[in-house]
Amino acid sequence: MSFAHYRPPTQQGESTELVEDENHLPTNFQYRKFTAEDPLVIHWFDKGSFLKLIRAYVCADDDLPTGQFIKLFRGFSSRAKAKAAREVVGDARHISELSDADAKALLEVMQEEAQVPNHKALGQPLGLDHLVGSLKEMYPSAARHRRHWYSKAIRTTLNRARAIVEAAAVELQEGDALSAPLYLGLNHSPLYEDPMSDIRITSPAQDIDTRGYGIKGYLQDARALDYAHPFAIAVHIIAAAPFIVDFAKTRFSLDSVEFVDAVGTALGRITKQISKEARARERDAAKAAREAERQDRDEKPSVTKEQACFAVMHEAYMFSTGDEALPTLTRDLYYAVRNRIERFGCDADELDYGYFCRILPKYRREV
Repeated sequence: MSFAHYRPPTQQGESTELVEDENHLPTNFQYRKFTAEDPLVIHWFDKGSFLKLIRAYVCADDDLPTGQFIKLFRGFSSRAKAKAAREVVGDARHISELSDADAKALLEVMQEEAQVPNHKALGQPLGLDHLVGSLKEMYPSAARHRRHWYSKAIRTTLNRARAIVEAAAVELQEGDALSAPLYLGLNHSPLYEDPMSDIRITSPAQDIDTRGYGIKGYLQDARALDYAHPFAIAVHIIAAAPFIVDFAKTRFSLDSVEFVDAVGTALGRITKQISKEARARERDAAKAAREAERQDRDEKPSVTKEQACFAVMHEAYMFSTGDEALPTLTRDLYYAVRNRIERFGCDADELDYGYFCRILPKYRREV
């Protein structure tokens, strides 16, 4: 999935000529997302990320006055709030003069002074029309009377900051893709690895028990990545603080199960019907196999366990005596018979030694 699939509208200031050249037409001109021009949100930072921000400005030779730096953040256009935050760092006129302790104190005061923003600060989710529409655009056959599912955006938190999860699935025709297509996006950009690959995901609200490690593992257990019955699936996450735990920036650092449950709920919504149908096919296939096995057994001549023993008794006797060259014991004969009755459809484990001792005298009288 290209970058544009996670960026539906043309943002203000972007070139409309570029949109026409790439054929990435907006699907919602009223769409709003968080951009670099928006005021920063102090509640989306922890101590480590706040220090990194300050050092990034200083390293870029942009040593802002402390008051000007504070006004970069949402909620500090008010002179009173900006002054209260400014006073906590004393004589530090520029951000380069802030010690780690000053930065920590400034962060704490700013988070106390500013109101915690709701999910609207993140912007809007992509929505059904764009997410499903993009998948159908990639697979034209899916646009013709094929089913689709969309999980309405779930508002949650990730690393104590706001986050949104949405997902969509579109039914494909066999042969539309070489493998089951799965597209993951974070903050309107594509991901090329599963950011939750080592995290166990379940769907707490669904009546079908589905679980797996990572988004891909969950979808595999839900039978949504079956090549014989393919679906194109897209999962989009909007997160204010998507901290990562590896240098490749592919795995999330999570502080609670709330976000994991939100992902599981979104995946459960789009795969519930898919899982039901796949499990029904599996049950039907298993039933057909059992029926075929039963018919195969019924076609064989019905032979009782006693009749099977009598049929192989002479052969077993000759084997255990070495063609009557050696004496044999009843137990040796029992084992020789036991190993031969399976050809008549009898299970060797069903022939116990006590039963064999009871039918052996009868065989001797009749033969």
